[in-house]
Amino acid sequence: MMVVYKYFQNWVMSCYGGGCISFLLIFGFFALCIPQQIGSAGSIELSYQYSLPRYEINALYDLYTVNHGDEWDWENDTTLYGVPWNFTDYLSTGAIPHVCQDTNDESQHWQGVECSSNCTISPCHIISLSLSEYGLDGSLTSSLSNLTWLSVLDVSNNKIVGSVPESLGSLMLLSVLSLSSNKLVGTLPSTMYSLSLLEYFAVDTNYLTGTLSDSIGLSWSLLKYFNIENCYFQGSLPSTLIDLYYLEYFIISKNPMLVSESFPMFSNMTTPNMKKILMQQVSLGVNTIPESYYTLSELKTLALGNTGVLYGTISHAIGNLQNLEILSLSVSSLSGSIPESISTLSKLSILDLEQLSAITGSLPMGFYNLTSLTQIYIADIYVSGTFPSLNYFPTLEHIELFLTQLTGSIPGYYGYLNGMPVSTEDGDGNSAKVPNNNTNKMVYYDVSYNHFHGTIPLSLSQCIYLEYIDLSSNDLTSTLPVEVFTNWTQLQQLRLAFNHFTNSLPTTIFESMHKLQYLDIADSLLSGTLPVDIVYNNPLLSTFNIENNILTGSIPIGLCDLHMMTSLSLQSNHFTSSLPICFYSNLSNLVTIGLDNNRLTGSFVTVNNWIHTLQEFHINNNLFTGYFPINGWNMMSNLIYVTATNNLFTGTFPSTLLQFNGTEVDLTNNMLTGIIPFEMTQGYGTTMYYLGYNELDGDITELFHNISTRISGLQLVHNLFTGYINCNNINNNTLQLSSLDLGNNFLTSK
Repeated sequence: MMVVYKYFQNWVMSCYGGGCISFLLIFGFFALCIPQQIGSAGSIELSYQYSLPRYEINALYDLYTVNHGDEWDWENDTTLYGVPWNFTDYLSTGAIPHVCQDTNDESQHWQGVECSSNCTISPCHIISLSLSEYGLDGSLTSSLSNLTWLSVLDVSNNKIVGSVPESLGSLMLLSVLSLSSNKLVGTLPSTMYSLSLLEYFAVDTNYLTGTLSDSIGLSWSLLKYFNIENCYFQGSLPSTLIDLYYLEYFIISKNPMLVSESFPMFSNMTTPNMKKILMQQVSLGVNTIPESYYTLSELKTLALGNTGVLYGTISHAIGNLQNLEILSLSVSSLSGSIPESISTLSKLSILDLEQLSAITGSLPMGFYNLTSLTQIYIADIYVSGTFPSLNYFPTLEHIELFLTQLTGSIPGYYGYLNGMPVSTEDGDGNSAKVPNNNTNKMVYYDVSYNHFHGTIPLSLSQCIYLEYIDLSSNDLTSTLPVEVFTNWTQLQQLRLAFNHFTNSLPTTIFESMHKLQYLDIADSLLSGTLPVDIVYNNPLLSTFNIENNILTGSIPIGLCDLHMMTSLSLQSNHFTSSLPICFYSNLSNLVTIGLDNNRLTGSFVTVNNWIHTLQEFHINNNLFTGYFPINGWNMMSNLIYVTATNNLFTGTFPSTLLQFNGTEVDLTNNMLTGIIPFEMTQGYGTTMYYLGYNELDGDITELFHNISTRISGLQLVHNLFTGYINCNNINNNTLQLSSLDLGNNFLTSK
């Protein structure tokens, strides 16, 4: 038998706030007098199933309907996450759905919903709604305000549009509000500032605008987390921010219209628990790093890069921030040197000092003590000296060390000989952990535009997870070591340009790089022929640049198998013979063709296969003969350059080159003949035509009569044009030309 107290308790809850007192007294007395059980002849059993209020169910239904709930991305593991929402019975019979947790079947509650209690034993309300990454793609409904017991509202990482409803300001118990990564617009409603229990506020990565109210510091006194990153807020930062004593995370980066005359003056006195400050890409005027920031002993992240004019020096007091894990001061006018005390930050994981052109001096002597580094960005900065062995940084995954004055050898892992560890000391006798294939995590390695010399370290072969490497623009010499390249099976981009390798490309050098997409070894004194294995072992190659070397022989037919190729740069070598016939049909994705300054012969057959992609066409200074390709040019809507100077092309000028939307056509110094049919000029945009040193002819008067306003420049020197020039045969279109050269023809004047 069920006792009646459960029913009584339910009524008490329904009468909460008064109006039922007399009835409750009577009912309570009656209930106390009911026998606990009635004889064997029969019994009275009173039971009641608690449920959510209907207005809360309706609020869920509104959100579900407006945001296309039937298409949400539900979690598959119903035991762990619960079941998808289902309103079928509620709509047909009015039965309250089983939204909340049931101790008899924990898997049956609705996903993303948490209630104040088990609805089978006591009254309950929804206190948490967590629908991050569920695929909501409608708007925030005003009826959410009916969830008056709500403490957590998280609809981040969806596709919600529209504005933030004012009604959310009535959720007085709300402590967590996360609307991040949606498509919300408009301003924050003033009602938001009445949420006095708010501890977590995140609206980052939206299209929100407007100003931030001083009420933040006055009303949100319990706030710990504040994130408005990547929005469009404007105006000044509230002066009351320093009143947020409990604040731990302050993230306002990427709000370019947010301004302030100075940094918020956080300190160990005002915000003793501060852990993260991100203020990149905001307009904070002319400032120095506040000295008070160096007192924030709990700080883990300090990112102040690109915040207007940040000048002054990096204080030695930065060594006080012993809990610092991320330091970013990039894109600023900071000067002086990198303080030695930065080497004491043993927990530092990410160091970003890019684009600090006023920083000089050497790297701190104790830099090798930063053994927790996973990412290093020291680029476009005037630091000199040498870089420590990578052995000191066993967890390093990403290094960008370009455009500096660093010298010495390419940073590598000492203690290796043919891939085997032989020592645990560097040249100075310092001990360091020697990584092996199981611990090396390097993925991104860029040491370009420095003064490193010598050879490519054999130890880099241990970077088996490497996806990107750039050694360009150094003073590297000797041969390209095949053994270094062998283990780079994950490599996608290889950049070695502007070095002095002075040898031929080994035939097997790229045979393991089946994922390679970008290859650049330009300007490196390479000789010999083009290895066939580049073609057969790298099917994903899309950018291939070996220009300005001393490569000889013919272009291999296997090149035609690189169907993903978009940019081909073979210019300024000594390639001979004609192009493989498959070159014109198989490479259908080409955007840029660069074959200048070789000794290629034969005819250039067609360009028809590139009509949807081609933007730049360069075949200058070769020995191509026959007719210049006629068809296809007028169908290339993206074409920018057509240059084929100093060849032996014959035939007439293709009229299709007058019908494309390019900017420059240069066929200087060929053997083209006939007239130029300017009357066929079509399309949009302006074009420069360089057609000098050919055998083109025709009456200049007729030519000027038909010239189009689309032509901004015309160079026709050393041809066979005739006729005379006076003001009567120069029409208004001709006067639009920014440049005109008719020298060395057969023209007369009146």
